[in-house]
Amino acid sequence: MRIVKILKKEKILIQIELLIIVVATLFILSGFFVYKHIDNLTRSSEEIYKKTTEGTIEVRLLEEQLNHFETLYTLGLIGKADINKINDVASETITNLATLIKIYPESVYVVNISNSVVSMLKIFDDIEKEGFNELELENLTNKIDQIKNDIISFKASNRLKGTNEIKQIENLSKTSNNMLFILFISNALLLIFFGIYVARILSGKLRKVSQSLQDLIQIEIDSKEKKEYMESTWIKEINEREKEILTLMAQGHTNKEISKKIFIAEQTVKNYVSDIYNKIGIHDRVQVSILAIKAGIGLSKEQ
Repeated sequence: MRIVKILKKEKILIQIELLIIVVATLFILSGFFVYKHIDNLTRSSEEIYKKTTEGTIEVRLLEEQLNHFETLYTLGLIGKADINKINDVASETITNLATLIKIYPESVYVVNISNSVVSMLKIFDDIEKEGFNELELENLTNKIDQIKNDIISFKASNRLKGTNEIKQIENLSKTSNNMLFILFISNALLLIFFGIYVARILSGKLRKVSQSLQDLIQIEIDSKEKKEYMESTWIKEINEREKEILTLMAQGHTNKEISKKIFIAEQTVKNYVSDIYNKIGIHDRVQVSILAIKAGIGLSKEQ
């Protein structure tokens, strides 16, 4: 009889250990599923943000530059022309447009904008010989209005594309949330059964299993917190002067404009920008500006 009891006890222990393995496996799989779900949604959201914000800075700069052209030509009519300023704005516009074309090489709207800008710049080609006149100002204004209409169409097309993809992500999110809810209920019922069963037979084993599960969950939480901390450390490394310059960069100012605003040499600004790139680990002005806006840097009244 004693042997039979021992065998029964050993059988119960084996059953408990198997149940522990099953429950732990389900929790690990559930944790992995939740992680993948969050990771997929995060990646999709970042991709949507990237698609709907790429070129935003360049478009805003282009709109400002168009206004500069009209203002400079108007000043030319009253004898206050600044040819050097016109040439500077033209050069900045071409550079800005080249960046926009690089971001959207297949966009019909960007092609139209590019052709219209080139046509507009021809008005300024012979300005030193022929001077300024009212008819050309009217022509310039019409071309600028056309470019601005193309810019509006370009923005609308991007928003529409982003809206469709956002709807797809929302549907994915709803489906995944329903699956997570079912999985949560299933695990909850399984845990209740597991708790009652193990508590009746071996309460000590239950405490060990519970601790093991808590450790697994804590490892995932610590890993996520560590990742978030590593991604945000660059903000702590940026000093006040660099943050001031990064704010102006995010607002679309050039190094030359930043140097005038904060009254330091342009070369000094370049040195600061280089330090900012090194601390963030990205050497692209547009990407750094977008990253700054995400972090809340650059959202000043001037914007």
